[in-house]
Amino acid sequence: SDLDENGSSTTMHGVLYKLTEQDFSSVCATEGVPFAYRLHRCQVVPYKGDGEQVGATTLQKTDPFRVSAFTLVPIPRYRSAPDIPPSQSYLNVLLRGAREFQLDREYVTYLENIQAGQTLLGNGTAERMLDMA
Repeated sequence: SDLDENGSSTTMHGVLYKLTEQDFSSVCATEGVPFAYRLHRCQVVPYKGDGEQVGATTLQKTDPFRVSAFTLVPIPRYRSAPDIPPSQSYLNVLLRGAREFQLDREYVTYLENIQAGQTLLGNGTAERMLDMA
């Protein structure tokens, strides 16, 4: 789930990882917590992707199984625009993961249609790091 500019919950798809305390600290440090992002506790509805619409179907259940998790929310003072588009490199990482984990087709299409932002530094860094992992 993601929060829109009004703080309302919207549906997002992704991969849920169980991290050690050390790995969680590393993720927070590399992603800019607490300077550019803050942690936000949320409830997620896990599903095993089928590449079609199992995520949407799971969310329509009367009382779906939920898991408490953390996501990162941008700190408003560091945002120069309401919605900053990801770099093409980062977008490629998102698409690769969405396809690999067979997230809902509608969500993959949504990602494919995002107009990438311009980057001055680090172009391709996210993809190269993923390839090394």
